[in-house]
Amino acid sequence: FVNILSAGMGGLVDTYVHETASWAGGKAGYYLASVRALLHSQVAVLRARIELDGEVREEEIRTRQIAICNGRYFGSGMHVAPMAAPDDGVFEVVDLGAASKLKFALDGGAIYKGEHLKNPDVRHFRCQKLRLELLNEEARPVFLLDVDGEPLGALPLEVEVIPSALSVLTPV
Repeated sequence: FVNILSAGMGGLVDTYVHETASWAGGKAGYYLASVRALLHSQVAVLRARIELDGEVREEEIRTRQIAICNGRYFGSGMHVAPMAAPDDGVFEVVDLGAASKLKFALDGGAIYKGEHLKNPDVRHFRCQKLRLELLNEEARPVFLLDVDGEPLGALPLEVEVIPSALSVLTPV
């Protein structure tokens, strides 16, 4: 992926957008898919293996959505990772936490201004390599991957930053 890979509600939203966008239109389709995804979402329990600068740690993460970010924005202008820089050689990982569906909905608007990071339920960490495995199988049907805005399967996954792997042409 180039921009953001997320696991959880994002993949479910992508799946629903592909089902509804044709009859509901762009923004309306995205909004309807987001509401539907929240209603069907489940909190996942993840086993994470996190590597940064040669140091490895393992932890368990409970979350409704986790985003592995190389870029700053996803969805329809959500500022999920304001600190992300695509050329710094690290992923910014944003765990949106395991809040109830109601609390998740009420707090959700903050992500459009990047203010979700002030929420105590939201966590941020950096890594160069990340492995995620789903521990609670009942969440598998709804805890899906969103890879640069496209639905692309489910966990487990392992990602690693490959510095300078992508050449980009820019105006002089």
